[in-house]
Amino acid sequence: MIYNTGFILFILADIILLIFLITWLMKYQNKKARSRTMKEFDDYVLKHNLILDRTQTLNKNIIGLDREHLKLIFLDRKNKLNPVRIHDLEGILSCKTIKSRKTENSHIKNISLEIIYQNPDKEIIVLPFYQEGYDQFYKMMRLAKKAHFWEKTINLYKGAPTRVQEVYQ
Repeated sequence: MIYNTGFILFILADIILLIFLITWLMKYQNKKARSRTMKEFDDYVLKHNLILDRTQTLNKNIIGLDREHLKLIFLDRKNKLNPVRIHDLEGILSCKTIKSRKTENSHIKNISLEIIYQNPDKEIIVLPFYQEGYDQFYKMMRLAKKAHFWEKTINLYKGAPTRVQEVYQ
């Protein structure tokens, strides 16, 4: 059998072009989804008159901090009913990073922050940073470092005095 090299090169070029097109389309859709997520987060922040000092993207989630009003804003893409939530940072007893495993020696399934308030009537807040099956495995270490950073940042507000009322004379 004799193959026409021109035809084979044409087929290979088509395959390479198709792969390039599919890759570009996937990146475009990811960028569009991230843009939509950021817009939703920004609209929520503006609607509630918050001033964010720090924001960070956590794979598909976003976290932000308003130091002036002592508020933490968290957008959880997995929560379809109420994706953006505001949490008060006043009266925090503790904030710690929780790493869940199936057994003691197994791999990490979930990484989250747990915020506990001094007032026992307030519910415990759990903010997901990494969830097996939802987030890519190779991003686990990066998300764990981000969780540790936010643990330290939130713990700065433990025992923080309530807002000082300004007096003008």
